[in-house]
Amino acid sequence: MPKLTAEQKREVCTIAAVGCDRQIAARYLGCTAAELEAAVQADGQFARDLAQAEAGAELVHMKNLKEAAQEEKNWRASVWWLERRSPDRYGRRDARAFTPIQVQRFVESLSTIIAEEVRQADDRERLLSRLDTLASEVLGDALQEPVESYGLDGDTQEDAREDLL
Repeated sequence: MPKLTAEQKREVCTIAAVGCDRQIAARYLGCTAAELEAAVQADGQFARDLAQAEAGAELVHMKNLKEAAQEEKNWRASVWWLERRSPDRYGRRDARAFTPIQVQRFVESLSTIIAEEVRQADDRERLLSRLDTLASEVLGDALQEPVESYGLDGDTQEDAREDLL
């Protein structure tokens, strides 16, 4: 797919702002998720705009949940959305299951042990490289960079926090 136009980037952000994921945005544009991700990676401003739109969609449901907890009406819809949109944070999980953050911490600890205990530099580098590859394959994009701004219309994290309180 050729480079995305400014209009296509706005459409992707609009799709994300209503709560759809990047796969749906890619289908709408007629490209693959990988092609869309390449466009996001190639354009820092687009990446920030999209991250803000995604966070804003989640924030809407968090606001609904907070309000519903006080009024006890229609809160299940927001819970359903959050469980499916961000299962690592909101989904039900087996008590024995590990989160991506826990797996990442384990891999980092194991890497430190390998670096300290394996004396042969070639062996150590080969092991660390294989462990890094394995972690990337297992975790995929489950670990994302933190979003710097959270709301729609340029709200900052502090604005979003005040809206929730």
